[in-house]
Amino acid sequence: MPVLLILLGSCKNEFDYSLQLEEEQQKIDAYIQANGITVINVFPADSVFPEKTYYRANADSIFFRLDSKGTGDVAVAGDKIAVRYIESTLDEYPMVESYWTTQDLEYPTELTYGSTYRSCVGWQSAFDKMQRTDAVAEIIVPSKLGLAKATTATSVTPYHYKIKFKILPK
Repeated sequence: MPVLLILLGSCKNEFDYSLQLEEEQQKIDAYIQANGITVINVFPADSVFPEKTYYRANADSIFFRLDSKGTGDVAVAGDKIAVRYIESTLDEYPMVESYWTTQDLEYPTELTYGSTYRSCVGWQSAFDKMQRTDAVAEIIVPSKLGLAKATTATSVTPYHYKIKFKILPK
């Protein structure tokens, strides 16, 4: 009989996670509707996005909007990049953390382009589309593509980011 209880407990956790993911999708959908966002599934050929328009490749990807194309060289795998960002939850009263200026954070977060070590898969997906130094994008990142803090044993949290990066000298 104890084995049966363990199995039931295991199924319950999986079921709860499934429900959490459904609730997360509802939260993302509500955020998109409340902010008048249009979602497209074809990336604009000229990389120019109409106002409040985000690109999403498929149901398992981030929502992406390029605000500024940036300048200079295109990032390649292995480049060191410095990242500035503003992070917010998708709640009615969002929790916002800013790492956009030296006033917010003395040094930007440094990452290796093309590596998910110390970053989230969603960020790397955004960097791939941003490509150049000083490009600015807005992204909505589901928890499974987010930073480690986005998924805990009891909850999943999607985030909205405004993000920019600079390729560091070699």
